[in-house]
Formats: sequence, structure tokens, C-alpha cells
Amino acid sequence: MAMGTTAGLLDAMPERRTFVLSRAGFAGIQRYAANWMGDNQSRWNHLWLSIAMGAGFGVSGQAFVGADIGGFAGNSNAELFLRWMQYGTLTPFCRNHSEIGNVDQYAWAFGDVIQDHVRIAIKLRYRLLPYLYACFLEAAETGAPVQRPLVFDHQYDATVRDIDDQYLLGRDLLIAPVIGPGVTGRQVYLPAGDWYDWHTGEFVGGRRFLTAATPLDRIPIYARGGAVIPMWSEAPASTNDFHADVVELHLFVPASDGVYHSMLQEDDGLTFAALQEARYRTSFTVERADAELTVKAEVSGDGYPEFRRERFVLVLHGAAPGTARLDDVMITGANGRFEIANRGTHFRFGCTVPE
Repeated sequence: MAMGTTAGLLDAMPERRTFVLSRAGFAGIQRYAANWMGDNQSRWNHLWLSIAMGAGFGVSGQAFVGADIGGFAGNSNAELFLRWMQYGTLTPFCRNHSEIGNVDQYAWAFGDVIQDHVRIAIKLRYRLLPYLYACFLEAAETGAPVQRPLVFDHQYDATVRDIDDQYLLGRDLLIAPVIGPGVTGRQVYLPAGDWYDWHTGEFVGGRRFLTAATPLDRIPIYARGGAVIPMWSEAPASTNDFHADVVELHLFVPASDGVYHSMLQEDDGLTFAALQEARYRTSFTVERADAELTVKAEVSGDGYPEFRRERFVLVLHGAAPGTARLDDVMITGANGRFEIANRGTHFRFGCTVPE
């Protein structure tokens, strides 16, 4: 059915990318359709179960997958719905879905406080779409999952083998959902690497357990040192015909010497033209050598008519130098933020950070 639906859509709209959603499938379904995890229930243990299910789908080859946020069958409640939304907006397929006859499961159905917290979660997803798109491209080109168990990237760390209540979103973000009521803190394991608390910007290291606060307005999120996380500077009201004029590059300064790689792709988001190089793909190489930090950006592709970006804003986390070098020209920044006028060209950024 998925193959037939995809074939029909391509026959009717040969220039457009397809989107097909299926509740079932077999090996190879990822070539034709996304999956949701069936008729779950509005229960805390079903929220928890969907974490392992999403990771399992990922390592089985299906990258585009997610659970019904809030639960499909049964009545959700304010806290369960909020915690599921905070987690669900950070999964590949994100949909709030409920069976007819249940209590209303809209963001505004549980009052203004819940609505405001849900809005924060949704806006974060929208701002992260450039990063998520890069994760999906990696999945399409290499098979690496979007939502993945920690063991996928840290297979030699015996500690991660039995962890089923946190996961990696792509290689560079670690998500630790809240999976029970009344929780104000939870244990998180950080595998090897230089990890940063996403919300506070605090460097917290790696290969360690910690207790993370879980106030109602957020769940624990961590970013990997060395990563460049591309984000839109604000959440658009809709992605329809949206092409950003500013892209923020959030660079989490590695504490250790080494070389790290990230990617951003910009294209029309609608057609197959990107496969014929109608795109800008920017590959970032971050290198730290003692106190010297270098970011090299190399661009491939021929561009596309809808391209609007005028500049990057490079935001350093873990260091706030006042000056830096951009293509060997000194530039100034404020609080670790540097503006880089750029319309799809190579650049090289360098600065000195504390050892």
C-alpha cells in the first residue's frame, strides 16, 4: 500500500517530495513511508515504552517514526500531556493524536500554564528544524538513525546497554524525558564526550551520572562538545514557503583537542531539485588545538531560487572571546556571538579560548 500510494503521488506530482504515513510496515518501509507506533494509551508507561520503540525502529532502518503524543486511547491529563509534548517534539515524527470521545487533548485544553509550556516545546522543535533536517539527510545517506539508543554511538560503554529512558537525537543532542508524575529531578547518564546542559549552557563533562532538575517548563537536554547545531533564529508560524534570512550556528566548544564534524543543508524543502545540486550544503569542521579554536565551513551545491539567507550568527557556548578572525580579518563579537555575512560561500573562523 505504501509503495502504491507513493507511486500514485509521484505520478500526480512528479516534482514534489512525497509524504506517506503508515501504521504498519515491513523491511524497506522507510523508502516509502513514515511510521507511527499504533494506538497507544494515555499512560506514563506508554510514554516510556515509546522511547525504546523509537530507538528500535531507528536501528532497524526506519528513521521517520514517532508515537501519538499524549496517548491515543484513554484520557490524558495536564502533566502527562505536557511531559509527552516536551519529549515528542524532540522525536523524528511529531504528532498530537487522540481517539474521539476522550477529553480534549489540545495544547490549550489544560489551561494557560500548560499551553505556555507546550508552546515553548513546539518553538524549540521549529527552531531546531535545520539540525533535524541534517539528521534526516544523514539517515537517508548512511542509515544512521535520527532517534537512536546511546549504544549506537557508544557501543563499547557497558553502562549504556541497559539505558532505555534517554536517547540521542542525531549524534549531537542527548534527550532525557520525564517518564513519571510529580518528578522534579531525574538521573541522567552522559557517555564519553564534552557535554553541555542545553538550558543553562553549563559544561558538565562526560562518562558520568548526574541528577538533572526537571521543572515543569523543560526536560533535560544536552549538547555534545564540538558540535555545530544549526537553528533558525526564531520559530516560524509555518514552514510553508519559509526560507530564513538568518541561521544561528550554536558551537559547543570542545574541552579536548580534536576534530569534529557537523552539517547544514539548505534547499527548497519541497522538490527533488536538491538531488541535482540545487542546494547549499555547508560542512563544518571544528578543530581545537590547545587554546586555538578553528571552524572551517566548506560549501557545495549550486544554490536555489528561494534562498534568502544573508548571514550566520555564530554563537559560542563554553567561551566568550571578544575578538576573532574571519578569513584572516579581525572581527568583534559580544558574549560569544559573531555575525558572519554569508550567502553560501566558504569561510574560516578562528579564535582563542581558555585552556
